[in-house]
Amino acid sequence: MAKVLFLLLAVLVAVSAVKIFIKKKLGDELTQTFRDKGEALSRDSRFLNESEGQRCRLRQYLTQTGEDAKAFILSEFPHLKIYILRDGSPVTMDYRFDRVRIFVDEQGVVVRTPHIA
Repeated sequence: MAKVLFLLLAVLVAVSAVKIFIKKKLGDELTQTFRDKGEALSRDSRFLNESEGQRCRLRQYLTQTGEDAKAFILSEFPHLKIYILRDGSPVTMDYRFDRVRIFVDEQGVVVRTPHIA
């Protein structure tokens, strides 16, 4: 039992040492990179999800094809990943600032207002 506890303690110490090493060597550079990217994606998220004018512009695609909606979104936000899915398809529940899902019916017509998710 003592050996198991000693091994667990050694693993915890090693993990802590690795975290400290990563923070010292990469922390500042990675933190700034992710902060810059996060701020840009967050601005896009607010624009696509909260701007009433943008929502109205995206609602116009409810009678259009998914490909037309995708082209419109990519023209304004080229760094976003756009996925066209059949309505009712299973999707992950994680929230991504760089992903837009466009749900379409059997004919490929948009059935929900696209938004970042």
